[in-house]
Amino acid sequence: MPFKDSSRVHMHAPASTTLQLGQRVIRKDSPEGGTVVETTATQIKVKWDRGRTSYYRRGAEGNVLAAPAME
Repeated sequence: MPFKDSSRVHMHAPASTTLQLGQRVIRKDSPEGGTVVETTATQIKVKWDRGRTSYYRRGAEGNVLAAPAME
């Protein structure tokens, strides 16, 4: 049985695995942006620019992606 390092983040891992406090994010299905305003070991909280709030479970697939870096 091959060794599997679960602490290593893989390219196919959901965005919720690596999002950090203060990080800008976007929705997968629209250009709406938001900011990660709270993080715990099990969930993240995103405050969207239009005023809504969303919660995502860490490691779960969600409707959120890390925003591309601004140039």
